[in-house]
Amino acid sequence: MGNAFVAAIGVICLLYVCEKEGSSPLFGVIFGFASCVSLLMLVSMLYNQNTSLEDFLWVWAYSGPVAIMLFQSVDHRAFTIAFYAVVAFLLVQIAIGVDSTEVFKSGSRNGISSNVILLAVLAYYYRWRQLRKINLLPALLAVPACLYSVGRAGVAISILLLAFVFVAYLVLEDRPAFLKFLIVALACALIAIFAVELFSGLIDSLLERFQREGLESGRAKMWSEYFGLVSTSFGNLLLGAPTMADMSLRIAFQQGNLHNSFLMLHAHFGAIGFVVITVCSVIFLRQLVKRGELFVVGIIGVAIARMLFDGIAFFGPYDLLFMCMVIPVLCGGRYRGALSRDWNIWDKSNRLRVLGRSRA
Repeated sequence: MGNAFVAAIGVICLLYVCEKEGSSPLFGVIFGFASCVSLLMLVSMLYNQNTSLEDFLWVWAYSGPVAIMLFQSVDHRAFTIAFYAVVAFLLVQIAIGVDSTEVFKSGSRNGISSNVILLAVLAYYYRWRQLRKINLLPALLAVPACLYSVGRAGVAISILLLAFVFVAYLVLEDRPAFLKFLIVALACALIAIFAVELFSGLIDSLLERFQREGLESGRAKMWSEYFGLVSTSFGNLLLGAPTMADMSLRIAFQQGNLHNSFLMLHAHFGAIGFVVITVCSVIFLRQLVKRGELFVVGIIGVAIARMLFDGIAFFGPYDLLFMCMVIPVLCGGRYRGALSRDWNIWDKSNRLRVLGRSRA
């Protein structure tokens, strides 16, 4: 039911943009990208049966919100409010004693940390691009939210996000050094007290698992199995290896979930899709580096790190981020003028379009 609702919202967004911007060349690029991705997925599906016809809906469902994000600069507060709403919901679940496995009726509790981190990343991305300011609170709240989800990868990446944001705050925020250090020290103390009070038993259990298994556990075995399948034939390398063909493998036991978004990219779209998405993403990040947007590169890097440990993109919510990185690269210089200021990282002007209004 939840997936159907999300998909419906995405399709409605796409139809809305089609009505408003259907004649724009940029919309043509978005439509063409979704069509090519669907074709690659169809060819891969006919070879390895890793996807189903229902999965085609997700390509188009995510294209809707992406089109809105690329055409109009959404106010950073929209993502911040969404983040706080999700965290508030999770804190209520903690307060009333709901187990993290019961939060999502479909999917695993890893979805808690993946969605929290994605919303935090988008909130930081937009706030920095629009205001050049850093807010410590989302990174602070992400840690207890991810602790509640129990997953080691989510906890580790939330701590990575917190550490990166703290360092960036100390380096980039235009405030007296003493005040910045004092704020960071108080924030660290508060989050430590809060986490220990609420999750003392869970923290002990997580530390024990980290010492015993690290971040790998069954993931490393699945990754090894998939690399083994890819190496067995040129077809598997080109079109993606079948993940459900051998039921003796751990991959099959996990219903084809490789717990790595980039391996899922290869399994669903083959080598061509993998290369195109990866190369375009690298070009986008390289342009950010050339523009000196190192904070944005670091924030996106946190999202990529989270993607390494779960299948949360290609298909998943992190497609929003990657499609917003890939499509501007595919546009070329000719059509980038139609992009919102947030994603047109080639534009050297200082003007920002927010929901159709120009702002200096």
